[in-house]
Amino acid sequence: MGGAQTCMGGLSRSQAREVYPEEQPYLDGEGQMKVGDLVDINQKRGTGSYKDVTPRGLGVVMRFEEVEDLHYKSIGTINLGPIVHVLLNTGVTEGFHPTSLEVIDGSD
Repeated sequence: MGGAQTCMGGLSRSQAREVYPEEQPYLDGEGQMKVGDLVDINQKRGTGSYKDVTPRGLGVVMRFEEVEDLHYKSIGTINLGPIVHVLLNTGVTEGFHPTSLEVIDGSD
């Protein structure tokens, strides 16, 4: 099952795909984030008065993924940006937007 999928409300999206190889750094605004970096995670959700920040602890960057844009007939295209997959100190791997991560110690 590939290609675009249609969800409730006329939403269509394509399957996420990995576009950054492990050696490819991702620019996070303050420097380069790369696989193996130790990061502090402060998960940001919402915007304006609905913005919420949840501290999630430390983790290690495992891989980078680019997500296809969302398409709504009534409002157009929404770009979700990249996802950084991080191995949390709990042993679970989760995806975060790069703005939720701060590099504590870079891998060399």
